[in-house]
Amino acid sequence: MQFRLFIKRCSLSLFLGEDFLLSRALKVLASGELDERRLLNYQKLLREQERNGLSLAERRAGEREFARGVQRAMTNKQARRG
Repeated sequence: MQFRLFIKRCSLSLFLGEDFLLSRALKVLASGELDERRLLNYQKLLREQERNGLSLAERRAGEREFARGVQRAMTNKQARRG
């Protein structure tokens, strides 16, 4: 799971520290106080909110960077094959 990313986005990490929140999140999940599905849904909402807050230029820049990464991977794969 991506607890580190979740903890970094949490505003409480500024006051309590990332390590404390990470250990607390793991304890809460292990004890059953928080359902893993609920945490994953919350993380998904945070990602959607971040994506929706991007400007058109930022969104396109991210898409271009992703496309470049895919192109590099395909080029490397073809080079390995011979």
